[in-house]
Amino acid sequence: QVKFLKLNRRGGPRPGWLGQVGTNRYPMHGLAWVALILALCIVNSQRELVFKLGSVMETANDVPECPGTGAMIQAFQVPVERLNSGIGHGKDGLITKVSLQDRNGHKFRIKFDYINRVPRACTTEVHNEEVERLIKEDKVHFILGNTHFAFSEAKVVNEAKRLTYHCCFETDELFKLDYPYIFGIANLADQETHQALTSMALEDSIAKLFVFYTMDFRYATQACENAVDYASSQLRRISTKFEVVKVLKYSNANISSKPTFFDSVIVEEAVRSGATAVIGCDSTINGFAIAKALGRIKHRLKAIFMTLSPTVYSFASGVGPEAAEYILTSSSWHPKMLGQGDSFFGTPKQYADAYEAAVGSTPSFVPALASATVVSLMFAIQSAFKDCEFLDPANLDVDSLLFDSNAIRCTNSTGIAAVAGMPVTGYDMLLKSLSAQSMSTFLGKVEFNHFRRNIAHEPVVLQVQNGVPEIVLPLEQASKKLIMPIPHPEEEHRIGALKEDIFIVVVVVVVAGTLILLAALLLVFFYRKQHVDKIQLLLTVEAEQLQIINLPVQLGTSWESGKARLRNTLVALEPLTEIKLASTSGEITMPKKSFLMKGKWLLGSYLSNVDSKKLRSLGMDSEAALSGHMVTNPQLYDIDVESLQHEDTYMNGGSVNGGSVNGGSVNGGSVYKGSVNGGPTLNGRAAMATMPSMPTIQSTTMTAIPSLPTNSSTVSSPSLPTNSQSPKKDRPRSNALSQRQVLDLVWRSKNLQHPSVVPVVGVMWALPGMSENIPVLVTECCELGSLTSVLENQTMELDFLKQLDITKDLADALAYLHAQDMHLRPALTSKLCGVHLNKHVRAKLRVPLTSLISMQGDSDARHQPPGFLRTRPQKSPELQDVYQFGLGITQLHTVGPGVSSSGIFFDKPEQMLEGCAMTTSTYCELERTRGHGFAVLLRECCAIDPHMRPTFTQIVERLEALGSEVMQVAQHSSHEHVPVTVSDAPNFARSFSRGHGAQNKCKHGADSLLYELFPAKVAESLKCGRFPDPEPYPSVSLFFSDIVGYTDLCSKLAPEEIMDMLHRLYSRFDTLAQNLRLFKVETIGDAYMCASNLLHPEPEAHAAQMAAFAFSVCAAANQVPVCESNP
Repeated sequence: QVKFLKLNRRGGPRPGWLGQVGTNRYPMHGLAWVALILALCIVNSQRELVFKLGSVMETANDVPECPGTGAMIQAFQVPVERLNSGIGHGKDGLITKVSLQDRNGHKFRIKFDYINRVPRACTTEVHNEEVERLIKEDKVHFILGNTHFAFSEAKVVNEAKRLTYHCCFETDELFKLDYPYIFGIANLADQETHQALTSMALEDSIAKLFVFYTMDFRYATQACENAVDYASSQLRRISTKFEVVKVLKYSNANISSKPTFFDSVIVEEAVRSGATAVIGCDSTINGFAIAKALGRIKHRLKAIFMTLSPTVYSFASGVGPEAAEYILTSSSWHPKMLGQGDSFFGTPKQYADAYEAAVGSTPSFVPALASATVVSLMFAIQSAFKDCEFLDPANLDVDSLLFDSNAIRCTNSTGIAAVAGMPVTGYDMLLKSLSAQSMSTFLGKVEFNHFRRNIAHEPVVLQVQNGVPEIVLPLEQASKKLIMPIPHPEEEHRIGALKEDIFIVVVVVVVAGTLILLAALLLVFFYRKQHVDKIQLLLTVEAEQLQIINLPVQLGTSWESGKARLRNTLVALEPLTEIKLASTSGEITMPKKSFLMKGKWLLGSYLSNVDSKKLRSLGMDSEAALSGHMVTNPQLYDIDVESLQHEDTYMNGGSVNGGSVNGGSVNGGSVYKGSVNGGPTLNGRAAMATMPSMPTIQSTTMTAIPSLPTNSSTVSSPSLPTNSQSPKKDRPRSNALSQRQVLDLVWRSKNLQHPSVVPVVGVMWALPGMSENIPVLVTECCELGSLTSVLENQTMELDFLKQLDITKDLADALAYLHAQDMHLRPALTSKLCGVHLNKHVRAKLRVPLTSLISMQGDSDARHQPPGFLRTRPQKSPELQDVYQFGLGITQLHTVGPGVSSSGIFFDKPEQMLEGCAMTTSTYCELERTRGHGFAVLLRECCAIDPHMRPTFTQIVERLEALGSEVMQVAQHSSHEHVPVTVSDAPNFARSFSRGHGAQNKCKHGADSLLYELFPAKVAESLKCGRFPDPEPYPSVSLFFSDIVGYTDLCSKLAPEEIMDMLHRLYSRFDTLAQNLRLFKVETIGDAYMCASNLLHPEPEAHAAQMAAFAFSVCAAANQVPVCESNP
């Protein structure tokens, strides 16, 4: 709300609000009031009062014979510049734009103009002359006092009635003169040494005190004289043995007369007196020389206190680290002081940052005192006139405010006018405000006594530690611990090679570390035990929790999973035939070495599916069969080509697929349907070898692949274990797992979280009607069952879209699985074994628990399965899964209704693709029905050489890129499909009918329209009567347009004209979109929407295409008339 002045009935001004403009007697137009308010706001925003500050100070460069005060000049300028420019205003709540205000709300911004006069000589007469020029010629309003000429300066400014504010130390005698215009912000000089002296008196090893000080520096003289009085009187009550043994006084003349004064006089007197502590009071420059001299006898002293010089941050580098270390001093300010601050500079640390940013150096207490005088004066001016009224604010300036008694009128609450019986000036109000000031600043508390000396501020004691002055007293402000007495090397007690205190610290650290380690181990043990109990409780499913729908059914050597309800959720019950429990009891045992660290715990499921007589016919016992997983398939017979290469001898190497094995010898490590003859034998037993060459194998059902690379015709293989060479002595006899180990595997399986991985609920140790040593895995139920059952029983037709979804789902699951940092084993034991379908016909992989056993450490030959050729490198489990994935997906996409399953793999040697377990006809069929890219991908997956196979990450990326091509080729081939066999694939084109008739033409036209309106995958789903699944697109560009003024056009033009306009306009849009390969999404009224990188992949250029389309659309819209009949 903006206040303004309006006339009352008596004609005088009174405050009002904008809603109360005018009266019946004095009507005024509203615009005139607004103009008046704006004018007043502009005037108010520009009004400011500039107060002049002055000082007479010199730097060492200007007047060499005078003590330098350059730091004070810079410190005065920092708050002045901050106030005038408003630096940091509003940051962290700081207010650097300060205003004064009377009780009527008239505001004036406060600014300072700082003037410093440099004297031409360092004498009292010259200094006083410059002070008079400041007052008479420069018209300054306030003087910033110079400590060196304080007494003479005080007389001049007091006679001129100019407020003089001293920043730095001065003796109490100056203020006892009771000059009404003299103020001082520094603390009392007699407080400088009290805290340090008290600490010395409390230290038993300090008894004799030596005091020395200069007579030419009043502050130093008073500080040390007060220290002598305080030690002789007050401290004798604390320690009777503490005494002052020597007091040495000197002048600058004494120092000049003897160049080695500090060494030959001060140091010698300290040694001669036998002092254990010294206190020296002198200027900053002399303090550096004194500290160097005392450093030579520092080993004799327990404590050293000096004024001024140790507060400087360059003190340690100036006198040397050893000489400066542990010296005490007193300071009025330090950046690490706590509990101090104001709204202008903030905390001490914030002031130090602001000073360093402005000057470029770290401030000591002297600049802090100088800046604090300006801040204190500013706040005094701000609060001086809050109870006063400016009688003529429009013409008010600084001189009239301070010296004209008719410029202000103050209330009796101030008390000046009423008591004094004379007119009140602003200067009187300012003196009263400063005298009554009680506030906290970044320097500390400011509060004046009746002599106008700051008595609220208390100094802190600093000690040089590691070259930096740190606060050690008082304790509530301390940043470091006080070190007293000064430690000396010869007095250090050592235990062995370590100092006593360091030895104690080492012992404490070692003991504490040991105790902490033991406590941590106990905590880990108890946490581990609780964690195991929780995991067991979480994963174990009791039979009482289930509502059995149907139990698992054993079909020969395999099991069909059962179904049940667990907490109203349909779950599957899958017997874990791939593992065997060590004990049926509930006791959980841990092996000596965790199987999670070494993949050396052999699994018993491989034994359950293998006839021991058949194994003995191959020269293997039951344990030797653990090197491969026997899988039977009565409909499809194929060689496990993994065993043909030396990298593939593990897991799938030596596997037996289909048919019975009756004697004979095995060459190549694979047993095919029927008897296999022609391989070399060793010791009357069949020899299993992985060899670089592959000689011809005579068989009743197959021949070996002659296209494999041949490097040598010699077969070299170690013999398999015989009865006399049993491997049982070299490895553990038991291949069963404990419940604890099974729980670990189930827990790993449960942590596999992926949409295409069957979620695991838990495990049951016993299920009624089943063998007690076969646990049952409880998983999410996939309604359509296993994919192999769907393919074999043909319970439902899987169109190419479902097949493609299953392919992607399985690739995603295997890519996720092999990305885990577990060193997993292969997850696909045989093609698509373990792949299930849910009710949405999406594939989910049930990860075998055996694949979760870590393969880390399998290179240890002692723990490798029998028959494994230990000298050959192990192949990546992922590449083994890629091979099985390629075989299974090839079967999925080529075997269907009307297509024979024979001849997909290893039909005839002359039809085999080179280096691949796929026939030429199968490859041609894939290329015709799924596209060239998809066929090439599966060919690489089925490569004989594992190094030629892609990873699952690459497979997923290539499937995403090939999606549109596969759908287009499959959709096109589906229109031309007639039942054929795979072997007829080369003649497929010649058998296609050419006469479809009118019905096929209509269907083709409808299909063309459908594929024109929607992407191919969506169109196929709609044709099949399915709701299309959402498909993510990581990067697309969208275009939206709208016709400006379309609603008005519709109200002015006929509907036919609107439709004609839209048709002409959007026809142009459609042509542009088609030329740029954009996909038109829809048009709603006058809105047009299209997308790029959607139907036609353009990952690098889709944004540029859309931008070009947008420019072309704008140009086309400008060319199309709204109405052709009335352009």
